[in-house]
Amino acid sequence: MPQSIVINLVPEAVIPKQYLESQHLQKLFLALVSAVDPELGRILQADSQNRAVNLSPLQVPDPKNDRLTSRKLKFFLPRGPSEQHVMQYQHKADIPAGVHCWWRISLLDDALFEDLSYAWERQLTRKNWFLGPARLHITNLFANSQQPFDWASQQTYQQLYEGASETERKIQFQFLTPAVFRQGSYDSPMPTRDALFHSLRKRWNRYSGLAFAPSVISSIIPQAFELQTATVETSQHKVIGCLGHLTFNLIG
Repeated sequence: MPQSIVINLVPEAVIPKQYLESQHLQKLFLALVSAVDPELGRILQADSQNRAVNLSPLQVPDPKNDRLTSRKLKFFLPRGPSEQHVMQYQHKADIPAGVHCWWRISLLDDALFEDLSYAWERQLTRKNWFLGPARLHITNLFANSQQPFDWASQQTYQQLYEGASETERKIQFQFLTPAVFRQGSYDSPMPTRDALFHSLRKRWNRYSGLAFAPSVISSIIPQAFELQTATVETSQHKVIGCLGHLTFNLIG
């Protein structure tokens, strides 16, 4: 089933900003997996570009909010529209020791990850982990929150399919971190209908077992958008993507 897991963690030492880049978060993720399932860890290590996994950047609270930076805080998890949160997609400074952070991991492949969150809930808080030179302590793990709009959730593909509206015609997206779309041999920051929906359709067909034909996309047209260009620079490369809102309509 597609599921999103939120991990709350606290660094015991400063995390240098160069260790907040995606390749280091990928290493941390593989370490967490290998701790509970060494064979799955080896599979993912061999397939480092596995599209069934998505890792958010590490998120930190607003330093102006004393409640969220308190060392006594047990967890930090924005609750959606009522608690506005600007997703941090690039860190320009180190993360100090003692700051409560959260990290979202999304998993699409039920065959690979069916029992992973349950194994993590039992074991991850008992050990120390490392992000670069900084030792981390995991304080909480959220795999299935009951509150609406939360960042942690899970639902089977069958439930998603059967719960689809028969009357709603709008499909709305919000890009919280810079989105990039493959178009031929190049990456583009422009979310065209075909670039966006063919990618989604391929993932859905691969992992759900409830296939949609390519022709379904011909009934989708763009309706409204509010987008901006966003650039992420790392030690390895520069990525130009887009942020913002996008609405499509189903016609016919």
